[in-house]
Amino acid sequence: MRPEPDEFLRQIDWSVLLFFAGLFIIVGGVEGSGLLDLVGQQWWALALGVGLCGNGTHIGSAASVICVAEAERAGIPECRSSPMLWLKMGTPVMPVTLLVSSVLLTVFFDYYRGG
Repeated sequence: MRPEPDEFLRQIDWSVLLFFAGLFIIVGGVEGSGLLDLVGQQWWALALGVGLCGNGTHIGSAASVICVAEAERAGIPECRSSPMLWLKMGTPVMPVTLLVSSVLLTVFFDYYRGG
C-alpha cells in the first residue's frame, strides 16, 4: 500500500514546519556568532526550561502548543485537553523533569562541552 503524495502533502501542517525551520536558522546563527560559547550553561538551562515547562502548561513549549492544536484539528472529543486538565496532569511531572535535567546539566556540562 502506497500513500498518495497529494493527500499526504495536504495533511502537512506547513506553519509548524516553517516555525521549526526558522527556529533552527536562528539557533544556527546564534551558534555561528559565538554567542553560545559566551553564555554556555545558561543557554542549556534556558533550553531545558523552555522544553520541559511545557509539561506544566499547554502554552509552556512549542511542542505542547502543537500537541493541543493537533488534538483540536483531529476533531475527536476524547483527544482534546483543557488547560485545567493539562495543569492537573503535567504539574506533578514538571518539577521532577526540571530537577533531574538540572542535576544532569550541572554534573555533565563540562563533559558534553568537551572540557
